[in-house]
Amino acid sequence: MVFWIPLVVVLVADLATKYYATHGLGRVLGGRIEVIPGLLDFFLQHNTGGAFSMLNEYPMVITAVSAAAIVLIFVWARRLPRRSAWGQASFGLILGGALGNLWDRVMYGHVIDFVHFHRGEWYFATFNVADVGICTGIAIFIYLTVFTHQLDEPKPPDAVPAVNPQEPPAAEPPPPAA
Repeated sequence: MVFWIPLVVVLVADLATKYYATHGLGRVLGGRIEVIPGLLDFFLQHNTGGAFSMLNEYPMVITAVSAAAIVLIFVWARRLPRRSAWGQASFGLILGGALGNLWDRVMYGHVIDFVHFHRGEWYFATFNVADVGICTGIAIFIYLTVFTHQLDEPKPPDAVPAVNPQEPPAAEPPPPAA
C-alpha cells in the first residue's frame, strides 16, 4: 500500500499541474508568469529529450527507454522488502514521476515543463512535478542504500545456526598430534 500512495499522488499532481501549465500559461504572452521576482517563474516549455533535454533529437528512443525503465523499476520495486516503507515510498515516487512524463511523451510527443528557477544570468533547467517525484525518490533510495540496512535482503533462516538451549555446547576437537 505504501508503494501506491506516493505513486498516485505524484501522478495526479503532475497531470493536474501540467494541465494548468498548458491551459493557463499557454494563454499568457510568452507563456511565463513571474512568481518570485528574480528567482522563480512558471514558464511553459516542451522538452522532447530526456533529463536536461539530452538526446532531444531522438524522442522515440527516449520514450522507449522510459517505458522499459518503468517496467524494470516496477519489477524491482515489487522485490523490495515489505518491511521497508521508505523503500516502497521511494519507488512509488520514482514511478509516479516516470509515468507522468511518459504520459506526456505518448500523448503530446514531448514533456511539459514549467517550473523555472533562475538568478541573474544563471538558469536552472525547467522541470515539473514528475521530475520532483523522481529526484526525491532517488534521493530517498540512495539514503536508504548508503546509510541504512532497510533495503538489504533478509538472511534466510538456515544462514543462522540453530542453537538448542537444551544441548550443551559442542566440545572443541583436540589439537592434532605432532
